Formats: sequence, structure tokens, C-alpha cells
Amino acid sequence: MFKNMFNLNSHPERNFSIFAAILGGLLFTMSTSPRAAIAETRASEKDGERANAEMLAQRTPLPRSRNTPVAAVPDNNGEFSIRLINSTAAPIKYQVVGDTEDRFLMGDREITLTGLEDPVTVTFQRQDDGLLQAETKVFSQEGILEITLDETTALDMDRNALRVDESGWVYLN
Repeated sequence: MFKNMFNLNSHPERNFSIFAAILGGLLFTMSTSPRAAIAETRASEKDGERANAEMLAQRTPLPRSRNTPVAAVPDNNGEFSIRLINSTAAPIKYQVVGDTEDRFLMGDREITLTGLEDPVTVTFQRQDDGLLQAETKVFSQEGILEITLDETTALDMDRNALRVDESGWVYLN
């Protein structure tokens, strides 16, 4: 049977059709196989990237959920005050963002920022770029949020900003 199938002298139309079918099948297989493999590789890479992104999203909380409030400002007719206490020997540069320019609080001094409304952000940094830890204390009757800034050597304790959100929650960053 195979002997007559490829006999070029008998049934040339049939031989051409078979030859064309085989050649077309080979060309189709050769042209799609690498592309299919590349497409599968790309799809699996994208699936891997998606899986990694989903895993990171589950492990990495959003900034707001990572930073828990440390206090709540006292509600004193919509205004409150922040008392900054510098317990270090170094000057501390501070700023009420959008309200004041950079100012300096000398070592072992304190200052009270009055008439503040939430939301507000206060930044602070030691002039010598040393690390700062911050402790909060609330005096509700006086409407004062007290922040004591002291030096630290622990990187995980370093703080350089205080944020009071629109609900009155206090965050240290």
C-alpha cells in the first residue's frame, strides 16, 4: 500500500495532496510549537508573578494598618495643643507641615504648639541626625498632647513624624 502511495508516476494529484498535507502539517507544527512553548512560559511566568504579588499583598499590610495609633487627641472645642519636649542635649528641628517653617527646639527645652486642628503633621529631626524615640502622653482636660523626644540607638524605635488624622488618632512614624 505504501509502495503505491508515493509512486510519482501513478495518481500525481493524489501524491501532491498527500505531500502538501504532510508538508503543511510539519510547517504548522514547527511554526506553532515554539510560539506555544513561549506562550506557556510567559503565562506561567505571569501566574508566578501574580502568585508572588498576592503573597506579598497578604504579608505586607497597608501603611495605615501597619501603624497603629498611639493616642487620641483630646477634643477641646475642635482645637488642641502639642507640647514638644526635647530630652536630648542636641537641638531638634521641627515643623508643623503647612503651618510653620523649620524651627529649632534646643536641648532640654520644651515648647507648646497651640491652636492646632486635625489633621496635622509635625516632623522632627535631631540636628546631628541622631535617632529619636518619642513617647506620648495626653492631658485631656487641658487639651494637650505631650510628645517627649529622647535619643535612642535602636533603629526600630526611631521616629521623625507625628500625624494626627481627621478622627483625632495620633500616629508616630
